[in-house]
Amino acid sequence: MSIEESAIRPSWRAAAQAHETKDLDLLMSFHTPDVGYDDAVAPLRFVGTEEGAAQLRTVVRRVRRSDQSADP
Repeated sequence: MSIEESAIRPSWRAAAQAHETKDLDLLMSFHTPDVGYDDAVAPLRFVGTEEGAAQLRTVVRRVRRSDQSADP
């Protein structure tokens, strides 16, 4: 493993864990304030961590509701 890869691997692991646990605050901590998001559903463009976080919160809520309704 290269020095660069060993330096970045912990960040990738933390981001993957944030994604798996739906930890939005941790996930957003990996983004710069001026990040841009492109989505497949309208509105198609979100700029900045506030707009992006708002959209991700909506997605997380939908996934959680879907997960709950799938439980027997």
